[in-house]
Amino acid sequence: MISVLELENKVYELDEIRIVIRCNKNEKVKDFKYNRKCDKDVNISDYIINRIKPLLSNNIDVTVIDGNGCIPHTRTKIETIRNSYIK
Repeated sequence: MISVLELENKVYELDEIRIVIRCNKNEKVKDFKYNRKCDKDVNISDYIINRIKPLLSNNIDVTVIDGNGCIPHTRTKIETIRNSYIK
């Protein structure tokens, strides 16, 4: 088990996207055990459903934030989100 803050950081380090999990930052969730970056053609909805939601309790909400600080449409591809951040 890891904290929500640790999960948000692991996602950013591996998948290069920023997620915000709406709960106490110290709440414990399942660990993010992926070793490979998510494919660039996956959309946000599928990413959240397949990679993030299984690690969280049912009542915890998660959002992807793009480089402008906005919440993009859930059909937006991961590559578009990655490219929105300043590098």
